[in-house]
Amino acid sequence: MFERLDEEGRVPGESNSVGVTFFLGREEIMCLVEMLDHKRASMRTKTEFVRHYAAKDAYPAWCEDIPDL
Repeated sequence: MFERLDEEGRVPGESNSVGVTFFLGREEIMCLVEMLDHKRASMRTKTEFVRHYAAKDAYPAWCEDIPDL
């Protein structure tokens, strides 16, 4: 889910009401995606990489298995 922070930089109330408690900022997501720039990673793989990081607060073990360009 993508959310825009409110005018005061807070998480919108709708996200809080559905139980979302952890957010990644745009810059953080871009850094994660850039980590795979030297790998043969599809957009789907990059998405799964970010999702795994968001859920586990750790890089997935399988990212080392992705071949370099």
